Amino acid sequence: KYDELKEFLDNLSTKYPGLASVHSVGQSVEKRELYVLRIHSNPTRPVGVPMFKWVANMHGNEAVGRALVNFMSEYLLENYGKNDRITKLVNTTELWMMPSMNPDGFERAQEGHCYNVPGGGRGRANAHNTDLNRNFPDQFHDGSDRKSLLKGREPETLAIMNWIVTNPF
Repeated sequence: KYDELKEFLDNLSTKYPGLASVHSVGQSVEKRELYVLRIHSNPTRPVGVPMFKWVANMHGNEAVGRALVNFMSEYLLENYGKNDRITKLVNTTELWMMPSMNPDGFERAQEGHCYNVPGGGRGRANAHNTDLNRNFPDQFHDGSDRKSLLKGREPETLAIMNWIVTNPF
């Protein structure tokens, strides 16, 4: 599960050192890293290059998005230099792939326990039993000052918010 994800991302960055690198944007409630895979042909942060992010597995028991982000990462890297469209995309866009925003929920999730149960099933929420999808500020109700925007946010949510405001996605 969590260790397998880390191993998968590390293997991609080892296999494609000029294209892929693993980063963390923060930690979950249970101190698991929130890993992202950066894919771009330039190892430095090029100025003026568009950035795009994929964030998956906000609900820990919804594993399809996590798998799709991993498959997409692998596909982009394996086809760089072989497929003109992919090569152009990787050369002209800084791609950030986050397979799991909720690694704590993913660890608790059980296959087949996603729908038709109260609360959305085991592993949907994070370790504080918070639905991360509902934990972001609401533009109409949470005010606009920093204190009110940050109040009551989970560590995963705060990490994503910080990542977003410090990068020009």
